Amino acid sequence: MAAPSAQELTGATVLDASGETIGTVTDLEVDGDAVTAVLIDVGAYIGGESKIVHLPIDAFHVARAGDGSATHIEASVTRAELEAMDPHQD
Repeated sequence: MAAPSAQELTGATVLDASGETIGTVTDLEVDGDAVTAVLIDVGAYIGGESKIVHLPIDAFHVARAGDGSATHIEASVTRAELEAMDPHQD
């Protein structure tokens, strides 16, 4: 399957391994035309104010419907791991 596009990732809902919503993609990191990481706002989902964390592309995959359209992102991190992550710094 093709690598996820910026359009598919931007604004996407992010779920953890148990299927719980953990955040929303707010921005992307790119190298040329390739997306290398997503920035996810997890604050509302971990019970705090806005917190943006960095998640490399190998830490998630895009779930797709039968027609190939993206439905959401499934991350390989837990709520506890997100809470422990340092906020992303520009």
